[in-house]
Amino acid sequence: MPSGNPNIDPAELAALFAAGALSTGERAEFEAWLSDPSSPLAQALSSLAPAVEALVYSALRVEPPPTIRDSLLGRIATERRAEKAFFIQRRDESGWTDIGIPGARMRTLFIDPERHMKTFLLRMAPGCEIPSHPHKDVEECYILEGDLQTAETVLGPGDYMRAPAGTMHGRSSTKSGCLMLVTAGLEEHEMN
Repeated sequence: MPSGNPNIDPAELAALFAAGALSTGERAEFEAWLSDPSSPLAQALSSLAPAVEALVYSALRVEPPPTIRDSLLGRIATERRAEKAFFIQRRDESGWTDIGIPGARMRTLFIDPERHMKTFLLRMAPGCEIPSHPHKDVEECYILEGDLQTAETVLGPGDYMRAPAGTMHGRSSTKSGCLMLVTAGLEEHEMN
């Protein structure tokens, strides 16, 4: 019986449970009592099963008005978008791959086929050079470690560079090595 009221009839409590009318705490307590099939509560709930089943199958099918249907479908679509909004990749879930340039490796973090873009880490070993290449799509680079000589300037940790779509990117190199976060078109840096 509920700790707050020892005088409640098990059948009444089982009916309240079956109807979904118990508070969260009462429901949890009731479910704990159900673990013993010989308890009066479990027996009372079991005796209600035919009535609950009859109620479910006797209900008439009613089509909701279009506004309710549209509202419900809209909420479902919003919740699905929210579920898809977050993507997490743990550090051990993807590896580094060569990109066809000695000393340069990438680790893909996310591929966005809708935008035709990808986000990846690009690591360049000391002395590594990336040759001139065109940018079909926008490329964004954020330097995390080391140095990068590109576009007639030297970038260091915390520096950001954006190359517009349709531009030619001149040779890029590093003296001490670098690690950068890059967002670029799907074909960028697939030089092998």
